[in-house]
Amino acid sequence: MKVKQGQAVLAFGVLNLMGKRQLNTGTAFRLFKLKKKLDDVVEFQIEQENSLAESLGGKIENGRLILPDDKKAEYAEKHKAIAEAECEVDSERISLPLREIPFSTIEEIEALDPFIEFTE
Repeated sequence: MKVKQGQAVLAFGVLNLMGKRQLNTGTAFRLFKLKKKLDDVVEFQIEQENSLAESLGGKIENGRLILPDDKKAEYAEKHKAIAEAECEVDSERISLPLREIPFSTIEEIEALDPFIEFTE
């Protein structure tokens, strides 16, 4: 499926947080498989972010962007383009009943919506 790179990274982050929740085995397995399929996109974006930071005289250290002040606006603009770029995720949209995902927030559902069809 084609999605924006930023959508895939956001969904990966939500799935990472959900990994600490108690889920039934079938749901946990399906979410695990989706997370594994998003891993390549996340790695690619991290490489792009590092390369962008370095090209502007900065670096990403411990997940924190260190950049000269006069380059921050340029980084933000180019980073937005990276996040908006389309990518291919080797997955079909999966279907999951909402009741199988406890304590979901609106933000979590929104982040996962491109990848999961939530049913009642």
